[in-house]
Amino acid sequence: MLLNRLLLPVALLLSLALLAAACGDDDDDSDADDEETVEEEATEAEEEETETATEEEATEEEEPESTPSEETTAEEGGGASGDTAEFEEILGNLDDFRAAYQLEGAGFTGSATLYQSGGNFRMDFEGDDLTGTLIVTDTDSYICSDDVGGEGGEGFCLAFPGGEELGDTGVPFSQIFSDILAGTDEAGVSLSDAEDREVAGEEASCFNVSSTEDGLESETLVCLSSDGIPLLIEGTTEGEIYSMEATSVSDDVSDADFEPPYPVQELDLGDFDFDAESGN
Repeated sequence: MLLNRLLLPVALLLSLALLAAACGDDDDDSDADDEETVEEEATEAEEEETETATEEEATEEEEPESTPSEETTAEEGGGASGDTAEFEEILGNLDDFRAAYQLEGAGFTGSATLYQSGGNFRMDFEGDDLTGTLIVTDTDSYICSDDVGGEGGEGFCLAFPGGEELGDTGVPFSQIFSDILAGTDEAGVSLSDAEDREVAGEEASCFNVSSTEDGLESETLVCLSSDGIPLLIEGTTEGEIYSMEATSVSDDVSDADFEPPYPVQELDLGDFDFDAESGN
């Protein structure tokens, strides 16, 4: 199906988005539980206050004071927490950028150019006799292709109002990685330092992102430039190995980059009866 073929090169972004969603699920579940048990917690809090106060008084004198070395370690950070802080600091430098990449995975080999400016995102990709564009803005999303079933035909873009139907496919890198960072303590996701390297002529700081969510182990290598631009992403999703390596980067991005390159056709996914098509 054309739509699936268009989304194939975005598998790397989807894998990261799914990882981010897994991190966020725990937060969502926690919020729901908080609403359901707010009255119970209020009652329990009152009961625990008295017990806690008594216990603190009893143990306050027994607890040894922190040594200077322990205090220094806590302040300076280190290990996984230090790596996470470094990753977050580098990611905080991410601004407008354009980067060209080589893509490989799931039988697909091709190239892509990513654009990001504020909340706007664009991916142009080419490979396996298919050229396409994915654009996500604050108001609209587009999937575009020049594959019209014949030579010399004009390309087209399918419009999705508000980008809702595309879900997390076009979420900017900064948001994806921020969601991963937010879930490092709750969702079985850990981040550790990896050996730095040079990619696309840029010095890259590299990190391993490991996950044991739902009992499934996965590991992704992420390398960022000093400006927070993703230079290399390597990982495995459902047994398939994916890689996305930058070949060039720049900050040359304009509003025109987020305009659809072909005539736009409106597509309302509500018109499709997926159960009827699947026979269910």
